[in-house]
Amino acid sequence: MSPQALTNAIISGINAGGEQFLEGTLAAVLPILWLVILGLHLGRPYILDMIDRFTLRLGADLLWLIYVALRDFLIVSGVVMSFMFFFPDVMNTDALPLTGGLA
Repeated sequence: MSPQALTNAIISGINAGGEQFLEGTLAAVLPILWLVILGLHLGRPYILDMIDRFTLRLGADLLWLIYVALRDFLIVSGVVMSFMFFFPDVMNTDALPLTGGLA
């Protein structure tokens, strides 16, 4: 085996293992992410009630902006990561965790 062939085999093995690890981790984390998104959505009345108790308007505005930005960022990232299940090569080649079907 030539050094170039050995190098290519090592690199392709590392890439394949990294890809499988990343896809498995995303499949395991997605249900937790969707539960956090649901919690943020259901916690909206609490945040609105808490904003009324602020005496400083800047603090209330910052809390609301951070809440909305975090909620929207998590929704967009959850939807984008869920597209992984529409790729046939991911579903055929990788044995995804049990939580993959929940996402």
